[in-house]
Amino acid sequence: METQPNAEDRYVFGMDWGFLDSPTAVVVMNADTREVVGMQQWDGEGFSVQRARLQKLVEQWNPVSIWAAGNALGQAWNEGLQQEGLPIRPITITLKRKKELLYNLKGAMAAGIIQLPDGSTLEVALDAVGWKEMASGQVAAVLPEETEHLLIAACLSWYGVQHSGAKISFV
Repeated sequence: METQPNAEDRYVFGMDWGFLDSPTAVVVMNADTREVVGMQQWDGEGFSVQRARLQKLVEQWNPVSIWAAGNALGQAWNEGLQQEGLPIRPITITLKRKKELLYNLKGAMAAGIIQLPDGSTLEVALDAVGWKEMASGQVAAVLPEETEHLLIAACLSWYGVQHSGAKISFV
């Protein structure tokens, strides 16, 4: 994985907020090469500590957008970060959307459209995703608990690459 960004490339973050008993995860994807170039996960901490960690990543990678889960407290945190000028794009994660995001990521990976680091935690976790039918008849994703936030962040980074616009150069 890249440890330093290429000034010519665009980067997109996918972020799933963690709270007291769950980790926050950020996945950095190069929007031009469609490679996952960075992943970070940290245990649930207060907003000020999480904001500082995110700000450090923003300074390093200069993302064109940050697609962040906007459920529960994430909605208020996203709004606060938008007011500070960060390119936050909130997205509400429902059962249906989670399934769509996971299918989309798995399909892109299987087709070779995106690249995950070989043998990475993310690749192993994606292979471990299961599905179960709910009493309502809906099919829900069953994610490995220890990597659920990382998988959602990866899905959001890929979604962000698809919805952040194309790179245009007039040179």
